[in-house]
Parts: sequence; structure tokens; C-alpha cells
Amino acid sequence: MWVIWRSHNDVIFNEGKVTYDRTVQAVKATVWSWLNISSRALEARQSLNFTDVLYGWRLTMSEQW
Repeated sequence: MWVIWRSHNDVIFNEGKVTYDRTVQAVKATVWSWLNISSRALEARQSLNFTDVLYGWRLTMSEQW
């Protein structure tokens, strides 16, 4: 939701353009950064790298959660 809100504001206030691929990538990057919140998430993050999340989203999320 946060990424969509930021994209919306970028379009409204900065004449930005929203693309599906860029939005999905931003969502995944946000999830990756939020994996510092809990100890379980930190453990999951230690066994992954960002490209795992970016390119193998379904497999990564189903294995970890």
C-alpha cells in the first residue's frame, strides 16, 4: 500500500509515470527492507539475497512463510 501511495503522489506532484514493473519491483524492495522487523524475518533474510526476492518471489515467499 505504501508503494502505491508514493507512486500516486509522484504522479500528482512530480508529473511522474507509473509502470507495473517498476511498482512491483518497489513493492518487493519494500518487503525486503521490512524483513528487519522481527527475529523470524531476520532469520529468513540471512538465507536469502535481494535477487532471490526480486526474481523468485513466489518460490521464495512459499519456502519462507
